Amino acid sequence: MRGCLTAIISLVVMLPLGCATVQGPVRGENELSSQDRAVLAFFCGQLAHQQGSFDKAVDYYREALYFDPQNPKLRRSLVGDLIRLDRLQEAITEYSQLVAQQQENPEARCVLGQLHEAVGDTTVAESLYRDAIVLGGKKSEPFTYLGLLLLKQSKIDEAVDVFQKALEINPQDRQARRVLIKCLLSRGQETRAAQLLEDALLNEPEDIEWLAEMGRITAGLKRDEEAAQIYRRLLQYYPEHPEAYRFLSIYHLQRQEWKAAAEQLKNLLKLEPDNMLAQRNSGLAWYELGRLDEARKHLFALIKSGKADAFTHFLMGTIYRKKGFNYLAAHELRLALQMDPEIVEAYLGLAGVLLEIGEEQPAVKVLKEACSKFPDSVQVLTSCGLALLRLKFPEEALKIFTQALQGSPENARLYFYLGRVHLEMKKFERAVHDWQQAVKLDPDFAEVYNYLGYSHAERGLKLEQAVGWVKKALQLDSQNGYYRDSLGWAYYKQKKYGLALRELEQAREVMEKKGLVDPIIYDHLGDVYFQLGKPQKAEQAWRRALKGDPENQEIENKLQKLRSWLKNRFHEISNY
Repeated sequence: MRGCLTAIISLVVMLPLGCATVQGPVRGENELSSQDRAVLAFFCGQLAHQQGSFDKAVDYYREALYFDPQNPKLRRSLVGDLIRLDRLQEAITEYSQLVAQQQENPEARCVLGQLHEAVGDTTVAESLYRDAIVLGGKKSEPFTYLGLLLLKQSKIDEAVDVFQKALEINPQDRQARRVLIKCLLSRGQETRAAQLLEDALLNEPEDIEWLAEMGRITAGLKRDEEAAQIYRRLLQYYPEHPEAYRFLSIYHLQRQEWKAAAEQLKNLLKLEPDNMLAQRNSGLAWYELGRLDEARKHLFALIKSGKADAFTHFLMGTIYRKKGFNYLAAHELRLALQMDPEIVEAYLGLAGVLLEIGEEQPAVKVLKEACSKFPDSVQVLTSCGLALLRLKFPEEALKIFTQALQGSPENARLYFYLGRVHLEMKKFERAVHDWQQAVKLDPDFAEVYNYLGYSHAERGLKLEQAVGWVKKALQLDSQNGYYRDSLGWAYYKQKKYGLALRELEQAREVMEKKGLVDPIIYDHLGDVYFQLGKPQKAEQAWRRALKGDPENQEIENKLQKLRSWLKNRFHEISNY
């Protein structure tokens, strides 16, 4: 062997600079031995291989084998370049000779099996793998190769048994474990697959592949808390794993943990800046956090790129509506419905925007379209009914609410709205019946108690009971300024003006703390001040009420009467 090495070194020294581009097999070197000729041909084959001239390399290797036919290294080199040239049948022929030389070598049979498998000779391949198993003893590789072949033949049950044997021999066989897990998952045996991963993680707790697969499986099993822990653990070892951020962002979004979701999405977008879903979900998370400008930035990036989906336009429309940009909101909501006519909330949002900008008939048209498309949606029917009630179409609203009740007969809020419709239609007794049905279904429905109390007080009916109803509403919602106003008005009807003044002033304070001004409260205050002999305060209150409701002729009439009264009063005092 030392002589061979010396000869190779000598040849390298003696070869001219152009040796690396030898044009053909070596011939005529009678002064060299067969072994030296084999070494020289092999060396030239290696140079040709390095240059990518695999055809020349094959020729050199064949010449080398001519002089040294029993050399396994030469034959492997030859087979390798035949494979690179896709001359697989020649590779099989050559490697079959190597297998014949190494009858007891299981690895050689596995390689030959792979070659036969590559050309479609699966029967021969399977036979070679099984021979390798017999020869292999404690080696798992032949089992793995056989298992993979069985999978290609759709023999999943047999493949599973083979992979399990491979793991029994060598628990560290990653390929066997990986494919066995996939087999088990395909058969719906997620628990068994998870157990295989847990076993792997006991030995390799920081293995990224196993952690990621474990996360997928536990997520598929709906064990979301466990999956979240696994993905967090994965990020400790590999903080740039997008799959972990994707899962965790959805995990937090589903739990409405908006801040945590936004943080995970921020990390995901650093790794996947073109991820449309992550951009959209970021917009949703920031929207829910009240960061409308931040949400708009993400959504606008999607819209500008032309990758926006219907939900993106819907969310952008909702943001514009909150910011008071109603025409932009209407545009985005219309786009959302063009892309996806199934977004119920987009109909409701668009109708709401149209009502806000005074386009009442188009709003009703949108709501009626929604009612036609979603005839069983209580939400849609309710919104449509309320819009019709607001627009003073009580008969149509009555039909809509009646339709909604057919689908939800135990819905207390529908009875409440039905009562408001009947009140608008001057059917007071019917309205009271509806409201009583509502509190029967929901004894803690504060708004119904308020309506019962106020509507009776307004008519001067059952005043003691009216006070009791409104007090019940305030027990359920003590910070409601409207309920406080109702109680003050009920006291006013009872001519308990001191109690009425106390409640109405509290109602005004509650509303002012919220930045609201209710003309009705000031109107009621004016009435109370007048009855208490405080005409100047009454005038101030009514003026404030008229400022908030300039079209209210009743308040204007009160002011005119007050001025006449003050004028007559002045003349009486002067004459006296």
